Amino acid sequence: MKLSLLGEEKVVRKILEEFVDSVHGSSLSKYDDAIAYPVGDVWVLVNIDGTSAKASKYPWQPWDSFGYRVACSATADIIAKGGKPILIAASLGVPKSWEVDLLMNLIRGIKNLSKSINALYCGGDLNSSGSNEAWIDVAVIGVAHKVVPNTPLKVGDKAYVSKCLGISAIPYIVYSKKLDYRVWEDVLSKAMYPHPPIEFLDVIKKYTVTASTDISDGMGSILRVLNLNNVSLKVKELPLCDEVIEFMRETKADLTDIIKYMGEEVVVFFTSNEVINTCHELGVITRGTGIVINSKRITEVGWDNFKGFVDN
Repeated sequence: MKLSLLGEEKVVRKILEEFVDSVHGSSLSKYDDAIAYPVGDVWVLVNIDGTSAKASKYPWQPWDSFGYRVACSATADIIAKGGKPILIAASLGVPKSWEVDLLMNLIRGIKNLSKSINALYCGGDLNSSGSNEAWIDVAVIGVAHKVVPNTPLKVGDKAYVSKCLGISAIPYIVYSKKLDYRVWEDVLSKAMYPHPPIEFLDVIKKYTVTASTDISDGMGSILRVLNLNNVSLKVKELPLCDEVIEFMRETKADLTDIIKYMGEEVVVFFTSNEVINTCHELGVITRGTGIVINSKRITEVGWDNFKGFVDN
């Protein structure tokens, strides 16, 4: 069966079940966002994330932003597990026809992300891509005294997100509807240079967090964790960013567009039985399947690397 018919989630699950080893004694299963390995009295967390410019870079996007955004996404997985990223490395594939300045800009983005969270950029690997396209894979190592798994999601627990949602949908809507990107440069910049959710580490120090995951594929990231736990999420209120509400008003984009085209939000979704006023309450975990928003049950949504954007 072709990958495009099976879809990313089923392909990944097949790989995990057939090939990926579990770390003995780890609180994180192989179905989680990162690997956690015990070393002394701490956990060492490892994650890798990557993409190609053809799949993920918008025409107006600077190369330093492309490097920054991929590195940011990789670090967010570590942070969502309770880890402080400390080391970052990257494997790059670029056309040999590139000017040196383009390569330096790409790497500068990774370096800038590293500096923003006080992590060390340790270099990596450089390759000729063998084509006119560039690709990047970023590996991150972090440390944690306590890790937060993506299970269990307990019925009755409150669901939170670490900050407002929807910014990541705007670049795709601007691109697909052929809008003038210059009109939206300020909000596009926020999507191109997202702030890592490092404040989540303060949340887990102060409150009991039962489960968490990084929202890297929009609402689809939340759906995967709900499916893993065989539960549902009833959304109380979708905490859209002010910029997203203004964008919807000005362009006539509707909530369905925002939900479908959200991608790399770089936001942590988590659950707790406590009231946490420093984050946005999203809803409550219930019995059932999917995500319920305004009485509509969503069972498929977000970005799939083999299918593109999907919804039901």
